[in-house]
Amino acid sequence: MSEQAKVAAAPVGRRRLIVLHSSPVVADALREGLDGADHVVAVDAFYSWADFARRWDFAPAWAIVDAYLDDHVPLALKVRSLVRERSGVIVLGTRYSPALRERAFAEGAVAWLEPSRALDSIVTTICAMTAERPHRRPDRAATGTTLTDRELQLASLHASRRGLTPAAIGRSLGLAPATVKTHIAATRRKYRQNGVPVRSREELAAALIADGYLIGDDDWQRQARW
Repeated sequence: MSEQAKVAAAPVGRRRLIVLHSSPVVADALREGLDGADHVVAVDAFYSWADFARRWDFAPAWAIVDAYLDDHVPLALKVRSLVRERSGVIVLGTRYSPALRERAFAEGAVAWLEPSRALDSIVTTICAMTAERPHRRPDRAATGTTLTDRELQLASLHASRRGLTPAAIGRSLGLAPATVKTHIAATRRKYRQNGVPVRSREELAAALIADGYLIGDDDWQRQARW
């Protein structure tokens, strides 16, 4: 039976856990380690958010998410989407991303674990944390500028290291360029209202990085994922 089939066949009401990581080696190692834990009913590994979203026909009790999964959905939005479905979120990220970590907590993440730890240590910690379903969203006050899902996603894509144009973003997500521009403009307006300069793409990127919505170039290089 495939891993996806195992998840689908898991008894209703029992805990389901997913590992979402860009490295198949890391994801599979975590899945195999967690799969051996008695209290885990079903564990599945995904290597991209798009792959997970296509098969997302259930809300996992817990999700272990790679903080540096580089795709069209920023980490903050991944956490927000999972928490909205009442999933507990554990993020794998380094100490070199404090703003990213604080934003993940503000969006509802339960924990931030250093991937440099030994695998057995990480598995033991995750097993202890996921022994029960999360009862409520963690209390962590949000700082900085609050953005909607679309504002967060589109502004981050536009200001990211790829520097996508509204037309390119629209083609990728099936949106009209005018719609993309409207959301980016709304994002800039919110920052200006908070006294943050966002005249250029570089200033917008700096604002998003400071608020933990976007990963900066230096951070990507530190993670060796440039």
